Amino acid sequence: MKRFTSLLLAAVFIVMSFPLASAEENGSFFKADAALISEYFKAIGEQDYSSGFKLLSAGQSELMKSVEAQNSAEKEGIWSVSSVNSAEIMCDATDSEELDKSLLDSGIAGRRSYLVKLNISVYNDNMFFYDGNNYLIITVGTEDGQRRIFHDTLALPDLILKHEDEDAAFKYFDVRFSEERGGYRPVRGDGSKIGVSHSGTMPSTIKVKRVEYGGGAISTVNFLTYCKYVACAEVGYSESGHVNYHKSACMAVKNFGWFRTLSPRSSSGGFHVHDNTDDQIYNPDRYNLSDSSLSRLLSNLSSIWNVIMVNSEKKIFQAFYATGSSTTYERRNRGKLYHYGAKLFANQGRSYSWILDYYYSNTTRNDHNNYFYLTSTGPITVCASHSGGTILETSRSGHKKKCSSCNYLYTENHTWRTQGQYMVCTVCGYSVMVTRAQTIKETLGYNEAR
Repeated sequence: MKRFTSLLLAAVFIVMSFPLASAEENGSFFKADAALISEYFKAIGEQDYSSGFKLLSAGQSELMKSVEAQNSAEKEGIWSVSSVNSAEIMCDATDSEELDKSLLDSGIAGRRSYLVKLNISVYNDNMFFYDGNNYLIITVGTEDGQRRIFHDTLALPDLILKHEDEDAAFKYFDVRFSEERGGYRPVRGDGSKIGVSHSGTMPSTIKVKRVEYGGGAISTVNFLTYCKYVACAEVGYSESGHVNYHKSACMAVKNFGWFRTLSPRSSSGGFHVHDNTDDQIYNPDRYNLSDSSLSRLLSNLSSIWNVIMVNSEKKIFQAFYATGSSTTYERRNRGKLYHYGAKLFANQGRSYSWILDYYYSNTTRNDHNNYFYLTSTGPITVCASHSGGTILETSRSGHKKKCSSCNYLYTENHTWRTQGQYMVCTVCGYSVMVTRAQTIKETLGYNEAR
């Protein structure tokens, strides 16, 4: 069991009152922030959204009101919560390395970010809130002399594991990172202790708020389709673009979107990304994916779709990118890919994996490197062929293994051998009882080990 110091905010939702000036004089906003968070979730649990939104910053309140009609009808985001049973601050995560600071405005006065455990019931299972314990990052700051909630998102798994009981954390991970939803997550090591490694699959869908190109609606988009449209807008579709420039830039597009499904732009708002340069440009009305001028770009994207890029800890990282200068490569190990530099390298014969390594490996904190560009403390891994690794699950269709290079969860077909009345996989031991040899060949199409 992990030990943690926490303040139970709302077993019965007792509203506390602590003057803001007193909290400031003590050099801490904690008491005022705890009361604010308690009052907010009390209002949400009672479906008193107008009262709850008064506790948000002006920008956050405007965002929530902009998605209220759609999410209220569809029971998505915070509108999927039917009741709030308790809320508990588990830690002040303001300076945590596991906090996704790229989502936060650096100009928030008195900013504090808290890991909050929320025990809730929901109307329907969704991508952001689930029955039982949920773990959010709630960011609070000062606006017009009052403490207000500026942002919330789902907590990254490593932060949860630092402050939660292992069994409780993994119960949550099993729901949040289901096979259908995908996503990299911590996996248990040998025995009862957790491992440091992550494993998982790509997300199947991503929720996009159409702030610029779709009238503010939230769209659920197939993840591959999303990446295709983003590649058209962000990478460019010139036939003269070198194949390895296309591949390196498309890998960045895919990783950026993937990371946003792990750390959404707004969990209460019920979406992962904006459709503009806040995240990545997604404008399906502008591009026809069947257009022949896009065929080369989309072919290059397809060729790297099953290639997995992880950092030195074998975790999915946020792959930032920018245009850069047309005459320079930009500096190495900055945690950001530059399109012009990638083109120059590709035209010189560099592989796409070399280009990705140049920009994303061995990043360090320095005057030129913002905190959220620390993509990998060591060399990244760009894995194009998954093999080896630990068997995590078996079924009739095959066995799932964690790739020894990148930890991606992939499915491998069984290799069968006859053992009496059974066909047994020589790799994982999965067995199927049959009455005659022809039956197993007809139903499973196996390659029998000799």
